[in-house]
Amino acid sequence: MALDDILAAIRDETEQQIEVLGAEAQARVATILDRARAESADVETRETHARDRLAQRDADRTINQARLVVDRRLRETRENIYREANQATAARLAALRDSSDYPDLLGRLLDESRAALPRGTTVRIDAADAAVMEQLLRQRGAASSVVADLQTMGGLELDTGDGRRVANTLETRLARAEPQLRSLAGSMIPDLRSEPS
Repeated sequence: MALDDILAAIRDETEQQIEVLGAEAQARVATILDRARAESADVETRETHARDRLAQRDADRTINQARLVVDRRLRETRENIYREANQATAARLAALRDSSDYPDLLGRLLDESRAALPRGTTVRIDAADAAVMEQLLRQRGAASSVVADLQTMGGLELDTGDGRRVANTLETRLARAEPQLRSLAGSMIPDLRSEPS
């Protein structure tokens, strides 16, 4: 299975999980929004009858407090969706080592790393990947030493011995995907400020 196919499968599964979480979050947001709108309507009714400066200030304060509560809950919900999607993706990545496609994936990560750092001489990996990496290096005729000193879900680091290194572990790739996951989680719940009042 190609790395792109694996990542696409992970992205599809993550998007499905995010849709489920998003639907739950939207239901919670709708409840919060209805409550906030009800409070707002109540405040507006009192404001209309009282026509009093003090009542106006109280109404504004209540609306602002309700908005703060809604905004805080939206932030928390978005963060929860992101965290759950990130955890699900990490679990899927952690399971890759046990798949039959993992040696091919590790080989692609090695090739990417060597293309980025052609003078890399030391391949750092998790001990669980030592035998597979030795075989990959033999197949490629690469004169690199293998050091099994990483603790990782998979992947490798390649370094030159003079401080230059390429980190191409599954964890670093997941970290690089964080902006897209956060953006996806954020898009699942609308910004209530943009909705008509």
